[in-house]
Amino acid sequence: MEVVSGMILPLFYLITYKLIIMSTRIKNKIAIRVLSPDGFDILLDGGFPTFTTMEAARDGAKRWAETYRPQGFYSAIRDGVRLRIPIEEIIDHCYFVDNKGNHIE
Repeated sequence: MEVVSGMILPLFYLITYKLIIMSTRIKNKIAIRVLSPDGFDILLDGGFPTFTTMEAARDGAKRWAETYRPQGFYSAIRDGVRLRIPIEEIIDHCYFVDNKGNHIE
């Protein structure tokens, strides 16, 4: 019994240390969100994705824009004016923000 109880404390410290390291990595991980021209998070694959690189964010935005291809345009309202944004221009009207809400592009 002493051997088992002597091993529990070091095991506890090891697990705690690993959890602290993992949570630090998650906090420092870059998270890029893509907002639609209306300012809403884009929706891909049933969720609101975050991306770790600008290239991945742009690819995600392109995939999202393609969902409007059958309609032929994206309809947005900006400053009370309705806009019909062509599919090819949707990415230029999207917002890329970091996990603190700061605009990246």
